[in-house]
Amino acid sequence: CKSLLQKTYANADMSNIEEETIHEKIQRLQAELAAAENEKKHLSNNTPSPFQETNHEPFTDFQKSKREEKLITMLHRENELRRSPAVQAAMEKAEESVNSEWMDVVEAVQLQVVDEFREDDGDDESWNDVSVHDLRLAAQRHPSIAHWVKYNRARCGHLQIGDVAPNVPVRRAINGELTHLFPSTNG
Repeated sequence: CKSLLQKTYANADMSNIEEETIHEKIQRLQAELAAAENEKKHLSNNTPSPFQETNHEPFTDFQKSKREEKLITMLHRENELRRSPAVQAAMEKAEESVNSEWMDVVEAVQLQVVDEFREDDGDDESWNDVSVHDLRLAAQRHPSIAHWVKYNRARCGHLQIGDVAPNVPVRRAINGELTHLFPSTNG
């Protein structure tokens, strides 16, 4: 909770500091955090977390098909949002910050997609509920839609425990100067 408050405080708008002192802003953010935690407790009694795998009875073939169609539609929406100029700018801004990274933006996008497709029409069709976890699994099944899976460059390396790390070229964060991981050996 403290780290969330610190993150929120670090990202808080300080431009209107005359109207609201820092102390007042901290108190307001603490109150907002407490309210959000209370709401989370209330929701946790009734609604699964959007990050947890949804627990359902075994699906019928019809339900599996309809659910997969919904997940594919959701992946298209996530793809649309990820490629939007606003999300790209948010990712770039997050990477420039010391308090966040681009994955925080992706998480927010996925939560938005799940929320957009949440069906709260009163019907008892819980098989149709989808979590962020379900969306992420669907991305692995459909890499042609999920370009972030298809073009993921992460891979298992060939280094083993005890191997000497290669002296790779790197750039200094301060000025972009090219150097090596171990500058004393340069190669």
